[in-house]
Amino acid sequence: MKGSHFRPWHIIGILIFCVSFFVVTPFFQKPRALFKSFFDTGISSIGSVYRDAFKTYFKSQDSEDIEILRQERNVLAHSVGEKNILEEENSNLRKMLQFKERSAFTLLGARVIAKSTDLGRSLLVIDRGARDGIKIDFPVIAQEGVLIGKIVDVRYETSFIRLLHDPKSKTIVAYKTKDKTIQGLITGKFHTGIELTLVPITEPIEKGVPLSTTGTEEYVPAGLLVGFISEFNSLPTDLFYTIQVKPALLVSELSLLSVILPSHGN
Repeated sequence: MKGSHFRPWHIIGILIFCVSFFVVTPFFQKPRALFKSFFDTGISSIGSVYRDAFKTYFKSQDSEDIEILRQERNVLAHSVGEKNILEEENSNLRKMLQFKERSAFTLLGARVIAKSTDLGRSLLVIDRGARDGIKIDFPVIAQEGVLIGKIVDVRYETSFIRLLHDPKSKTIVAYKTKDKTIQGLITGKFHTGIELTLVPITEPIEKGVPLSTTGTEEYVPAGLLVGFISEFNSLPTDLFYTIQVKPALLVSELSLLSVILPSHGN
């Protein structure tokens, strides 16, 4: 058996292989790197396109869903609003009927159909007029006998109410103390509310006291609630208090009112 040993041409072959490996390998690595870079870029571009497409699709779907939910919310809010309005009207109507049963007044129900938006005036328009027997200066109340104003203009089918906080509004009212009844004059201040005037600083006064009509004005019966004393002050040189009045009702929330008609005996 012949011994195994390397011959010279074997060594030469190995050397040629090694040299070839080290020379050729970089040429293969570079194309592979280029191919990998191209492949990665292509995949990234395709992924970006599909990702943007999916984002656009889902964004569109989200927008549609949001719009649907917004419309459903608006419908629900409208329904809830109508329900609240009906409940408020029913509550006010019950109070008015209860007041009518307790009082001796002749009441004519009316609905607010418009509000004045002119600066310097505060008026309501109701769906009752001369054909219903309404006249100027008739008092208008809400709920359980709360005075909100007086008729200032009458048409055949409609009438205008001057509210208490209108600058031209004036109503005689009174409040009670432990020992006496003190009268004053309610005047409108529009944006600043209602003031009670002509109350001497020598008279007792306190916050929260209710103010009611006195019955000394034509058509306006006694005992209609107007509001409550909220603030008052005076200077040593003043003859009368400066008194702020909190209205008994927020007129902006009213839709059903009653006009007090004179009884047949008056």
